[in-house]
Amino acid sequence: MGTKNERSEAAAELDSIAEEKESEAQQHDEARLEGERDEQQDLNQGMQTGTHDASDPGIPWGPSYRIKENSASANQGPNEAEKGRK
Repeated sequence: MGTKNERSEAAAELDSIAEEKESEAQQHDEARLEGERDEQQDLNQGMQTGTHDASDPGIPWGPSYRIKENSASANQGPNEAEKGRK
């Protein structure tokens, strides 16, 4: 076994390593939290300025944009449908 001085040096070294690891973990957590705060701030800012609206369902596509299944052109390709119109 080592002397008392060697043991205290090893303990001091272990304490130093533990402090470094704790500091690294704290920096990692701070960086992650900062990213989350930025993302939430962007979302909040969009809500306040009206550029983000979670209740907006999108473009109101009406029935005129739907494909009519009974149409002769529905079963034909684009070129065949044009031939039928001429």
